[in-house]
Amino acid sequence: MKRRSKSSIPFQVASCAFAFASLFSASAQSTPTPRTAHSAAWDAARGELVVFGGFDGASPTDETWVWNGTWTLKNPATRPSPRAYANMAYDEARQQVVLFGGSEDAATGLDDTWIWDGNE
Repeated sequence: MKRRSKSSIPFQVASCAFAFASLFSASAQSTPTPRTAHSAAWDAARGELVVFGGFDGASPTDETWVWNGTWTLKNPATRPSPRAYANMAYDEARQQVVLFGGSEDAATGLDDTWIWDGNE
């Protein structure tokens, strides 16, 4: 993910909100651990669901997973800090997923903005 400046970002939400109590796959491939308070958005440009962070235990994670029929863990060199409760939406004009804010400890809010363009 790439960090964006704090300027306002015009975007059109082009997906439904996804709420998962846990994430799973029916096959024996690598999958995200069950988690809560994660962020998810449909990346229409790449035809995949992007999932970031959330609690997979007592602490938030900084994992980025994509689902396009199979789960893939992405490892971008630059990525947001571990967090939960962040907001994600698809920016149709820029064809990027935007992540904003969240919390590293469920008490202190973050005000940074990151983009996911499918590149690691």
